[in-house]
Amino acid sequence: MELFRNICGLATKTISDRYDISMLQQLEKVLNRSGVSFFGSREFLDFGCGTGRLAQLFSGYMPDAKLYGCDVKSYLVKRCARLVPRGNFFVNGVVPPLDLEDGSVDMVFAYSVFTHLKEDAHIQWLREFSRVLKKGGYAVLTTHGYECLKRMRKFSPEKLKKYQIEDLDNFMVRKEQYYWVQNLRKEPDYGLAVITDKYIRDNWMKVSGMELKGYEPAAVEAYPEGCQDLVILIKGNG
Repeated sequence: MELFRNICGLATKTISDRYDISMLQQLEKVLNRSGVSFFGSREFLDFGCGTGRLAQLFSGYMPDAKLYGCDVKSYLVKRCARLVPRGNFFVNGVVPPLDLEDGSVDMVFAYSVFTHLKEDAHIQWLREFSRVLKKGGYAVLTTHGYECLKRMRKFSPEKLKKYQIEDLDNFMVRKEQYYWVQNLRKEPDYGLAVITDKYIRDNWMKVSGMELKGYEPAAVEAYPEGCQDLVILIKGNG
């Protein structure tokens, strides 16, 4: 491992750091194709900030942006506050509202959050994002679609078992569906969600009042969880 680290130039960055930065680069590339950039944000919300691994990157690469972060777990919020002292971190509920004023941020980013939400909860959060976004602001959200399942079948079948899908080929024939399965006994509000692109195109704009700016299947490779699709919504000026 030490030889590998030396060859790859990991003297100052851990393998995890390099993975996170590479992922951010890939996300930024996909955003740029739709004329969007993380780094144009002035008031940024990291929704589901978790351990703070991405919040640290955003803080470093966006030094002039006002950075918010939230999570349902208070201990993770405290961790983020320690790692990113200049950030504004708070605990959110399983469902809205957020402790933010209307039109207070210009970008909401949620990585691997909608991959776990029940259908009703995810609709409520789409509406809440529209509320807290400024006009012309963006919601940048990742989801799991069929490409994710295909990758898990090939490269990490042990992960696919958790989705409790008996016949994957037959399952993927259905083009519009929101599939959710509860797999955490201690957290009944969260599980594993699969959202098809047709479901997103047919429903997300209706329920949120926002417009679809971009959609990229398999935007980020995320072994062993397959990959993440990327959805970009924009709040109109109307």
